[in-house]
Amino acid sequence: RLQVADFTPVEPGYVQEAAGRLVRAAGGGEPQLFEWPLRSKEGRVFWAEVNLKRATIRGRARVLALARDITARKRAEAERARLETAFEQAAETVVITDADGTILYVNPAFTKISGYTREEAIGGSPKILKSGEHDDAFYKRLWETIRGGETWQGRFRNKKKDGKIYTEDATISPVRDRSGTIVNFVAVKRDVTDLVRLESDLRQAQKMEAIGTLAGGIAHDFNNILYSILGFTDLAMDGVPSETRTYRCLEGIREAGARGTELVSQILTFSRRKEREKRPLLLQEVVPQTMRLLAGTAPSSVNIRQTLDPACGPVLGDRTEFQQIVMNLCSNAFHAMQGKGGDLDIRLEEVRLDGANVRASGLPRGGRYARLSVGDTGYGIDESTARRMFEPYFTTKPVGEGTGLGLSTVLGIVQAMEGSVRAESAPGRGARFDVLLPVHEPTNDAPAPRADGNGLENSPPTEVDHAADSRGR
Repeated sequence: RLQVADFTPVEPGYVQEAAGRLVRAAGGGEPQLFEWPLRSKEGRVFWAEVNLKRATIRGRARVLALARDITARKRAEAERARLETAFEQAAETVVITDADGTILYVNPAFTKISGYTREEAIGGSPKILKSGEHDDAFYKRLWETIRGGETWQGRFRNKKKDGKIYTEDATISPVRDRSGTIVNFVAVKRDVTDLVRLESDLRQAQKMEAIGTLAGGIAHDFNNILYSILGFTDLAMDGVPSETRTYRCLEGIREAGARGTELVSQILTFSRRKEREKRPLLLQEVVPQTMRLLAGTAPSSVNIRQTLDPACGPVLGDRTEFQQIVMNLCSNAFHAMQGKGGDLDIRLEEVRLDGANVRASGLPRGGRYARLSVGDTGYGIDESTARRMFEPYFTTKPVGEGTGLGLSTVLGIVQAMEGSVRAESAPGRGARFDVLLPVHEPTNDAPAPRADGNGLENSPPTEVDHAADSRGR
């Protein structure tokens, strides 16, 4: 006689105990339905759905067992479990909707990136992510594509729950049932916000490098011409009485030549052709000194606040160039608050950056950085201006009031110091520029840093050309 253990791969002792318990329950009038692994006569193991119930056969009480092969169903369930696990653990956003676009499923990546919980998303529409940056024609083409049975690929500019805009690359595919009818859509999306920003930074850097190379070559030749003009002007002035009209005209030529020399100096700084000796600087001393130089040009309606961390580590750079950074940023802030007044907030602190913070700041590596922030309460910067404000010769000031080299000079100096500069602004909400410079880590044999009152360490004071450095963008 066959025993249950003869056609099951499970350990015999357990089989006899479990089978006996189930048979007794079924014999007592409680039908039993369960899944059980079985082994065929040929030795093939398969899953079966077993139904036990009491029956009377030839006048005797028996337990009738009905078994149905469910191997295919179990395999499908295992595959579905694997897919669900993959969706749940994927870094990409996965959204499944019905044929009308109602959200049926979102994975954890969706909630992490968008800020919406599953409860808020499921039953709703993907419209909750609309940023307003795509027109109706964009969405019309999308729906025509996927409802036509084709896969749509493209890029979204979507809005998170907190209102922040982010960029996603998406693939949306239709899902059909056995009859070929589209019953679902599945969207797989990847957040590429940081990648887009890095690509934009790379294009901007390449454009700036090309402009800098061209400008540097022109400036070098122009500088030689200016030296000749200034030299011959000085010779001519030596032979002309100072009270004459000719002398005053020559003075005008010399002043114009001096302004041209200053402009060339800015161009060469931007193109990195003008190298200066770098020394350790204590910015918490250089900044107040620079602000004293600016005191005469600051509007009386602007309130200046300085919050400087005395423990901020030194940076490696040229003192005059760093003063130029501060002066240009502050001059722009004064111009932004012209006629209305406001607050100029200058902050210095040491920060440690790593991971995503490094990528977002456009820096080559993590570590200790000195962060100088210059913020104002002026009229702010619109998006179109923000995209171009670091380009040389681009300015929003009236003709004759700016050269368009202020921020491009700041960018050139900061990049030469292996740092980065970023701006945050919106029209009517002021602007803040953050300059990040790597903290100088002296070698063991280097002399210990020592401040000398000029913000320099172990170096003599550097003479500053107040007239040249106080001109902003």
